[in-house]
Amino acid sequence: MNFLDANFPRLESTWMGARRELPTEARHQVAWVDEASGEVRGFVLVPPEAGPEAFWEALVQAVVEPRQGPPGLPARLVVEEASLQETLQELLLGTGIPVEVNPRLLAGEALEKAARRLARAAGYLSREDADPAAVGVFFRSAARWAALEPWMALEDSDLLLLEGLAESPLVASVMGANSPDQGLALFSSTDQLAAFLEDSRQVRLFMQFAPPEVAGPVVQAEITRHGWPLTDPEWIPVASNPGDSRPFAGPGDLHLLAQVMEAVEVYLESDLPGREPVVDETLTLADGLSFRVTRQRWTAEASPPARRPGRNEPCWCGSGRKYKKCHLDQDQHPSGGPGAIGPGSNDSSGG
Repeated sequence: MNFLDANFPRLESTWMGARRELPTEARHQVAWVDEASGEVRGFVLVPPEAGPEAFWEALVQAVVEPRQGPPGLPARLVVEEASLQETLQELLLGTGIPVEVNPRLLAGEALEKAARRLARAAGYLSREDADPAAVGVFFRSAARWAALEPWMALEDSDLLLLEGLAESPLVASVMGANSPDQGLALFSSTDQLAAFLEDSRQVRLFMQFAPPEVAGPVVQAEITRHGWPLTDPEWIPVASNPGDSRPFAGPGDLHLLAQVMEAVEVYLESDLPGREPVVDETLTLADGLSFRVTRQRWTAEASPPARRPGRNEPCWCGSGRKYKKCHLDQDQHPSGGPGAIGPGSNDSSGG
């Protein structure tokens, strides 16, 4: 994704570079904020040690695929540090976009205000495609999920590979063991999960239980008006899709999340062994939909399960490809040493 060789319109706006530490996680938010409107044009979540490259990544997003506002080039950029100015000027050479320095720039405060304003103004029903009934189904599923407390039974390293709930397999992770606030994350593959550790946008869907002040007053008013159930009034289910610029997920995403939560509920309430690293079973939702679940212990690189899939079954890695076209040859001719964990290994702990 780049804009140096593309013809984007020039906007009459100044963007301020902002960086702030997130209080709930060991990451920083790097963003470009429109000085006049307060819109957050683009942002990325990065490790605290990330340098000027994070501002460039957020700038590319702000121009090409903005979080708020139309695509386009800024009239000028303003940053707080001369070193960042020099880096951006070199990268923007030939674009005619000036980069100025203001040591007292209040971009961080603008970013905080934008986040608070966005939370106050948005709710599940703020979307043009909103469906109160779909939100209600999602809230009922989330209430059952909260009562079940799956984060007490599943660890961060436990992955549930789910087939039959969507067009392609899903990888579900109950993140933040022993705590409800980290939530449920859905990935399209284990590769996407690995990328998520470096970039939080690399997730298909995310749901967490947030306190009312984080969910925002609009959502609280919607809950009261429509009677959406809560297991605990201090924890409100908040669903989001990083691929959607709107704060709350839409009907299709909410339906999928509700199905996944029910699938995890059915799985945990079945008679399957609770601590086996890999469990493979076909189960059924209340509406009769059958799904297949494989439980796998995940490490930095997902290991093959103890039982190999069939040649035409989805690969164990969660890529969505058939096993014969993905890891079959590698599993038959492993390149790892004697201690490697795989289908032929005596160690089936999965890591």
